[in-house]
Amino acid sequence: MANPATAAGDVLISSTDNSKLLKGLWPQDMGDKCELRVGGPDAQGNSVLCL
Repeated sequence: MANPATAAGDVLISSTDNSKLLKGLWPQDMGDKCELRVGGPDAQGNSVLCL
């Protein structure tokens, strides 16, 4: 990726939803256009979401 983009997302997420996000989202076939990976949480409880 030549020019990756980043953006702050100061959004509070419940612990239940955070558990779901940490599992990620993986494409089921080639027609799916989205993959979600989550890194973290770090020492401050922050996570990084990569689409």
